[in-house]
Amino acid sequence: MSESVRSYLAQHVTREKTESVRAFLSELPEPDGDVFEVLEEAEDAAARRMQPDLPPFSYLVIKLSGEAVANGGVNHDIANDLLGPIGAEIQAAADRPAQSEMTLVRITRGSLVLHYKPKLPLAPSTEGQVEVDVSPVDQAVRDTFDLHNMLEQGALASVIASRFGDNKRLLKTARKLTEALDKHDLNMSGKWRSPTGGRVQSNLTERGRTYAKGLFQQIDKPKETIVTGRITGLDLDGIVTVQQVRNRKRKVHLEDPADITGSGFVLGAEVSLRVEVVEAQDQVGLSGREHLKYIEHVHQGVLDFPDEATD
Repeated sequence: MSESVRSYLAQHVTREKTESVRAFLSELPEPDGDVFEVLEEAEDAAARRMQPDLPPFSYLVIKLSGEAVANGGVNHDIANDLLGPIGAEIQAAADRPAQSEMTLVRITRGSLVLHYKPKLPLAPSTEGQVEVDVSPVDQAVRDTFDLHNMLEQGALASVIASRFGDNKRLLKTARKLTEALDKHDLNMSGKWRSPTGGRVQSNLTERGRTYAKGLFQQIDKPKETIVTGRITGLDLDGIVTVQQVRNRKRKVHLEDPADITGSGFVLGAEVSLRVEVVEAQDQVGLSGREHLKYIEHVHQGVLDFPDEATD
């Protein structure tokens, strides 16, 4: 019998029946879910016997476990760090994010269980497809759970990048979520009941969190290039701003800030600077901001327009 079901019965069973109920419960297998899942499933089944054409019934259950939520409560820091990324992941995985919002409807104990329901259970199919109502959130949850399970199982970085590399937003929110779980030393499991009745599950334990930390760790990958343009800013901290074509500004850092007062750096001057570009990147293709280190002036009109760095 699950912790929440036991807790529920403990509050409602009369004192004289406690021993007999305890003996009875000890012989029962663990139900799949907490008391509210059990009750909601029973209510839905009963309602469908009366009206079989009821709209699809679906829900998402996220369970957090660890010392920080052992009493079934959640402090401000944990709520602030985790509630946002949990919902953001699903929206990032969705083809139609605006229609894939999940609503937190209940929090129960055992350790801490978050109950979500789709804000929009069904929506018309996209234009050009067969007209049928579909669940805009179903595939998004499945993809999110697949990513969690791949992290938990230690899937190859190349496999994860092949599956999710085009969705940088999903990978970034997954990174934020695993960092938050690791910060508070929490494990997370999820269960999704789709509108069609199908069920999928996911897990992110310490094993998955540790693997994600290595996977998302950014490593500097330096290279040399030429930055050509007009100097539009000189910072006493040793930063030279170079305005390139298409209004792109590059920040070039000097090793010795005092060098910025030298004759080679004049506001409004056209320059070509050889720089070392240091751009951190992780194993699934997420990049950090570029950092440009000044090497020397060059006297050639080599224009360089590398791809924009992403956060």
